[in-house]
Amino acid sequence: MCPATFTSNYQRTKHLRIIHNDNSLLYRCETCGREFDLKYHLTLHIRNVHLQERNHECGICRSRFFTKETLNRHMVTHSGEKNFKCELCGKSYARKKNLNEHSKTHDAEFTDVACSVCGQQCTDHASLAAHIAAFHRNL
Repeated sequence: MCPATFTSNYQRTKHLRIIHNDNSLLYRCETCGREFDLKYHLTLHIRNVHLQERNHECGICRSRFFTKETLNRHMVTHSGEKNFKCELCGKSYARKKNLNEHSKTHDAEFTDVACSVCGQQCTDHASLAAHIAAFHRNL
């Protein structure tokens, strides 16, 4: 189709799909129709989503997880550690993802919903509702 060369079949397949609109090389899940670039990713999807394999068990609460990584992320719920601290207000979080979400509350670009009671800026209406429930529920 073109003179491009690649170091792996995966890169070639990705190129064909994105540049030349060739989706014939995708691997489709027969159960839900989701498509994957690699057969291995399709296999993982089937095992995790449809077969619901959960071979990694939490030794504390007995919850089960598909990967060791998800088990490790879960363990923070038992340790109580909050290693991710906001540099602006000092609030701490167990997960970096939660700190990143919190950090948006300090960014004027994201603070577009204000509490009518106290003026607290919130990132969205869901955050505003949670704020009102937590701080103004008796009003």
